[in-house]
Amino acid sequence: MKAFLALLTILPVSVPGASAGTPTCPFREPGYYPWSTDIPDVVDGDMWAWVYLDLDKTGDPLRCYIGESNMSSPETRSKVCRSFVNNWRAAPLRKDGKAVAGTTRRFFTVMGDRHEKLFNEARKGWFAEHPQDSPACYEDD
Repeated sequence: MKAFLALLTILPVSVPGASAGTPTCPFREPGYYPWSTDIPDVVDGDMWAWVYLDLDKTGDPLRCYIGESNMSSPETRSKVCRSFVNNWRAAPLRKDGKAVAGTTRRFFTVMGDRHEKLFNEARKGWFAEHPQDSPACYEDD
């Protein structure tokens, strides 16, 4: 019985994610990176689009529309929308403090080579200035 009680007192400490080595990550939308604020939204060689998303009350996308864009291929625009609907989540939209369905928009960029180089340099500098932050918090799988 004493062994069973000892096990019960250890269990709350050994819950996955509760260890000191697991980073506590702030909420962020996939695709948002704090180091990208100093990089232009569009660099020569990028593809970009304004993406409009109809969201349900929980912030899950229901439908997607492409607005102004330099993506000439209908197939590319379709893939962008499918990716948002299948993989993207947002904080719920609120009206008078209550979660509501509605439409939001996001600026989407497919980085070209020059943009990717600027992004990687900014990422390296940001983590050098913020050693307390974990790179694992900024991996979009």
